[in-house]
Amino acid sequence: GLFMLGISAWQMLRKNQVEIFGKSARIALVFTAVSALLVATTGHKHAQHTVKHQPMKMAAMEGLWESEQPASFSMFAIIDQENRTTRREFKLPYMLSVLAYNNLTTEVRGMIDLQKEYEEAYGPGDYLPPVRVVYWSFRLMVGLGMLFIIFAIIGLIQWWRDKLEESKLYLKLATIVMFLPLLANSLGWIVAEMGRQPWVVYGLMLTRDGVSPNVSAGSMLLTTIVFTLIYGILAAVAVYLVHRFAKPGVPEDADKMLHAY
Repeated sequence: GLFMLGISAWQMLRKNQVEIFGKSARIALVFTAVSALLVATTGHKHAQHTVKHQPMKMAAMEGLWESEQPASFSMFAIIDQENRTTRREFKLPYMLSVLAYNNLTTEVRGMIDLQKEYEEAYGPGDYLPPVRVVYWSFRLMVGLGMLFIIFAIIGLIQWWRDKLEESKLYLKLATIVMFLPLLANSLGWIVAEMGRQPWVVYGLMLTRDGVSPNVSAGSMLLTTIVFTLIYGILAAVAVYLVHRFAKPGVPEDADKMLHAY
């Protein structure tokens, strides 16, 4: 939705087929608003799944060292993983209990208690993920999600006021925001993959035990370079094709082409 909105905004800024791209922008706004709200809903459900099946990841996402009942949602914190503490934290009371369990009173276990529990279950070791990375990746991801919802609502208001085509600032911002879902998606993967560390299979196999003795460091480096080149080329081709076909706008004989098929 945001990608379609961005392309439409770019064309309207160029004064190219404003009527057509105004319609496509409106479709994109509706789709973006609905889908962003649905993504927020599924994210809430996923948080409840995470606190049940990967509680250490959930605690790291919140920078929660000590178990809390009720648990507060951390808006900002300076994480000190070495000393297992959090400094200069700003919290929203009760909100983590709501996020995790849909009520205001349930306890959410912290990393210190979970570390002790895991040592008893799996033996000595450090079962903490890289907390700073997980904590801030989660916040940036959620922040971008909220930004998408707000941005879509502002666009819908501009549409309702019949000023969407005239709002140059909003259209310019749309050409930037269109790239941010890719960043939000990447941040989500960082939370998912780094949050489950040190496990490759949660509770069954540690990452260090999943390293193959038959694959050398050189092979790993070569594979990484090849995959980077392949996806880099594909990205460049995608950008070229989008620019080539999006820049001219809708062909004048589009209706004839449609009826031909």
